[in-house]
Amino acid sequence: MGLKQDGTPDTVFNPDQVVTRAQFATAFNRLINGTADNSSTGVWYAKHLEKLKSSQIMNDISNPIIEEVRGYVMLMMQRAYDVIKK
Repeated sequence: MGLKQDGTPDTVFNPDQVVTRAQFATAFNRLINGTADNSSTGVWYAKHLEKLKSSQIMNDISNPIIEEVRGYVMLMMQRAYDVIKK
C-alpha cells in the first residue's frame, strides 16, 4: 500500500494487508491530484478525503477506518474518470 496507519511511508510490500478507506483515499487522491493535500499536522488523511468528496468521487467519508470492498474501487475510478473527462 505504501502507507502506515499514521500516514508515514511504508517500504514493506504487504499485498494481503487490509486497506482502509483513509489509506485508499490518500493513495487515490495522490494519484489524481499529486501531493498537494498532504498534511504534516492534524489527521493525515483528512484533506485527501475532503478533496475526493468535493470532487464527487467519494461520497461517504464518515468512517475512514473501515475496510473497503473491491467494487468500491471500480466505482471511484469511474467517478474520477467522469470528473476528469468534463
